[in-house]
Amino acid sequence: MEGIPMAAAGFLVGLVLVVKGGDWFVNAAVWVAQAARIPALLIGATIVSLCTALPEYAVSTLSVASGAPALGIGNAVGSLLCNTGLVLPLTYLFRPQGIGRKTLAARGGLLLLALGLLWILLLDGRLAPWEGLLFLCLAAGYVVYCLREARQARAEPMAGPSCPAPRRERWKRAAALLGSALAIVAGARLLVDHGVRLAQALGASQQLTGLTLTALGTALPELVTTLAALIKGEYGLSLGNILGANILGVTLILPTGALAAAHGLELEAQHVWGFAQPLWQTLWLDLPVLLLITGVLLLPSMRTHRLARWQGVAALLLYGGYLALLAASAAL
Repeated sequence: MEGIPMAAAGFLVGLVLVVKGGDWFVNAAVWVAQAARIPALLIGATIVSLCTALPEYAVSTLSVASGAPALGIGNAVGSLLCNTGLVLPLTYLFRPQGIGRKTLAARGGLLLLALGLLWILLLDGRLAPWEGLLFLCLAAGYVVYCLREARQARAEPMAGPSCPAPRRERWKRAAALLGSALAIVAGARLLVDHGVRLAQALGASQQLTGLTLTALGTALPELVTTLAALIKGEYGLSLGNILGANILGVTLILPTGALAAAHGLELEAQHVWGFAQPLWQTLWLDLPVLLLITGVLLLPSMRTHRLARWQGVAALLLYGGYLALLAASAAL
């Protein structure tokens, strides 16, 4: 028990670095994107989503490279669940309104396709390196699609005069981008190292730690960005941020882990829910719940082109039930 205070302190320091680094990165990246005349929705779906997904990416990749794949898998899937079950429903609760059909159909459809494909490829309990490359191709296709959208948006006239930023301001923002990226990487390293120690000291599994503590910590940049965007009325930034972050999370984080591991990314079987035989919790609980919540939020809206409050409430209830099931399973 002597190691718990030090592990908790290191975990909290890493959490602060990740959250503040993500916040600084977002601010600098949004300034750069606005200077490049990119609309709010595309900023959220590309620059901001990539920035806010950096903590999950860094923590999961370092976990796999450090020999803690269960923590990496748990963090990646747990962050997706936190984004979908906690952060995205806030947009449905506070800003229900009509949405662009093309925007939701393209990104929502790709997200559901990627999640379904991930579940199918994990049926054998492993994400092979070639399967990781397949997802990286999907990520590249998504980035190309967003760049084409951005090019088309820049070709359209925008209201207000264009004022180029001074050279000193550009260098200042570039330094902020670099410094915040270093803070994210350093914080991720502390989260991984001390998260594993804290889990071992408390007797919790690495996967449970990744699904809860680490996932919530690395998802905080998305939560902070979404709340700030909703308060400022930047609805497109809020929706684009979460959809883009989840697409990049599915197509980048676990696939990169599969490439980093020598024989691919293997699921860890666990004794859960009182079953005599160990089960792959990621395959039979975490991903199905993630698919269910994503379907509740996206499928009705893809048909009606509106965000309904009942969808946000249903998603929050499903996520709350999932966390209760995790807690009950850990207590057995």
